[in-house]
Amino acid sequence: MHRPADVDIEILLRRLGIEAERRGAHWFARCPFHDDKNPSWAIRDEPGSPRHGKHRCYACDEAGSHVYLVMRLLGTDDARQAWLWIAE
Repeated sequence: MHRPADVDIEILLRRLGIEAERRGAHWFARCPFHDDKNPSWAIRDEPGSPRHGKHRCYACDEAGSHVYLVMRLLGTDDARQAWLWIAE
């Protein structure tokens, strides 16, 4: 099983179909949880940091880990299934 710090956020976003732009330690995109006209959602890409993979929408306030992001977008409440999907 991968550790959160091992997750490549750029690849994760690509696999989820989220078009994002990197700015510093964050990727910014339109929020995948609501109809977003401007990029208001960000995910941290800072391997080694305890905040690596944390995401937040500054419009709807949806937030969590990259595992929670995958769970929501896959439509599951099974964290193990999300981890297995990430590890593929």
